[in-house]
Formats: sequence, structure tokens, C-alpha cells
Amino acid sequence: MEEHLTVYRASAGSGKTFTLAVEYISLLVKDPENYQHILAVTFTNKATQEMKMRILSQLYGIAHSLQSSEQYFNKVKEKTNMPDAVIRNNARVALTLLIHRYNNFRILTIDAFFQQVLRNLAHELGQTANLRVDLNNEEITEKAVDQMIESLEKGQPVLQWISSYIDNSIEDDNGWNIIGKIKSFGANIFKDFYKAHEADLKEKLSDADDFRKYETTLRHRRNAIRKTFNDKAKSILKAIREANEDVPGNFRSGLYKYLTESATQPLTYEQPKAGVLKANESPQNWTSSKCAKAD
Repeated sequence: MEEHLTVYRASAGSGKTFTLAVEYISLLVKDPENYQHILAVTFTNKATQEMKMRILSQLYGIAHSLQSSEQYFNKVKEKTNMPDAVIRNNARVALTLLIHRYNNFRILTIDAFFQQVLRNLAHELGQTANLRVDLNNEEITEKAVDQMIESLEKGQPVLQWISSYIDNSIEDDNGWNIIGKIKSFGANIFKDFYKAHEADLKEKLSDADDFRKYETTLRHRRNAIRKTFNDKAKSILKAIREANEDVPGNFRSGLYKYLTESATQPLTYEQPKAGVLKANESPQNWTSSKCAKAD
């Protein structure tokens, strides 16, 4: 039997899903039973679902001569060199088989594939047949961070970064203990977004000087926004106090408290409460019911 390896090199947005879907569909058109012998492995759950839906929808489109699947049909015909009627009939048969035997439609993430292999080897490993792989991402992250902190030595770039992080945290009045924040942030490596962009992120973060400049720029912009926000809140409070003798009594307590905090405290990322948001709808929502100047 002839064996060969085909490697597709492609950047983001260049049509990898299209190319791989055409390859998969072509194998099914040659023999609808081929799905039993095909394994497709992806990085993320999102990519797995996208690939499955693409294959199923295009098999349906090819089988029913839909215009939206014409590009796929032409590529499959080019690869298989089979008659149109045979391609469409085999696409229909393959679609039916995949739907009725969906568990054998093996497009998996890398971790799901290895878990499947581990379950199949349960007997050889001396485990029970109902072996379950339990991934406690939070525990793994905490242990990894603790080990990293314990292994730090003077002069290491990571130690310098952590020292800078502590200084920034103290400057922001958030205290010096940042271990919990690092552990919480570390959970991002288990998310699909990170898995899909890991190479790009590592490339961006590899230049420490460039990253430091970027961080400094962001902090300056954030501080400028905070100052503008505080100044505007102070200006509003000043105008209110000049026009009213009994400010707390004339204004809704929640709104007045929000303005006071906005003038004196750092800008937060929390959504203002409903009473504050209602002030945008009407001037009457600014004053209390007892205010004599409400009209």
C-alpha cells in the first residue's frame, strides 16, 4: 500500500478549514465508509465544532446540488476525478452514515484524543474500565506558580518582571501580594483563545523591552483617562454645590455618592448601579422627591 504525507502550510485566514474539509470530503466520496478510518485532530473545541459543521453542511450541499457548495464540489471532483452523479450520491450516503454513527465521526481536540487512547489502555495500565481523566486546571495552575516563585533567582527576567508588577500594584493601592493575581491570570492558558493564538502571543512577549514599552504606554493612557474622569466628576460636583444649599438632601443618594467617589477615587471597571444609569435618561432622575427645585 502506497503511503505518503501531505503537509499544508498556511497562515491565519488563508483557507485551512476549506482545504482540510475538501480533503476529508474527498476521502468520503471515494468510499463513504472511510469515516471509520479517519482521525482529525484540532487544537480547540471551537475548531472541532467548526470542522464538523463544515463537513456535514458541505456534504448536504454537494448531495443536493446547492449553489453554496459548488466550490467544494468542483474541488472534490478535481481531486477524485469521479462522475458528478457518483460524487453526489456518495456524498448523500456519507452524510447519512455520519449522522447515524455520529460517535464514530472522529474530529477531536488533542487532549480528547489522548484521553480516548488512555481509556483504551485502561486494562494494560491496571485501571478499571470506567477510568475517568480528571483535569483540575486550578490546582495545576496554583502548583505551577508556587514552583516558579520558589525557583526564582536574583537577576532572572521573570523576577524583574514580578518586582515591577509588585511596584505597580502598590502604586495602584492594591497591595504587594500579587501571587493570587498571577494564579488567576495563569488560568488563561487553558482557554481556547490562548490555545489558538499561543504562537503569536509568545512571539509578542519574547521581546521584553518592547513589551515593557507597551505596558508603560498603556499605564500612561490609563492614568490620563482616570485623571480626566476625576476632573469631570469634580467639575460636576462643584457646579452642583454652587447651585444648591442642601446638596445631599436634594439629590438622589446613590447618584451623589457615585459622583463623590468618582471625584476622589480611581476609576473602576464596574458597571454603575441602576439609579446612576437612570440619571442619563432624564434630569428628574437626578433629584430626590423632597427637592424643592426638582421642577
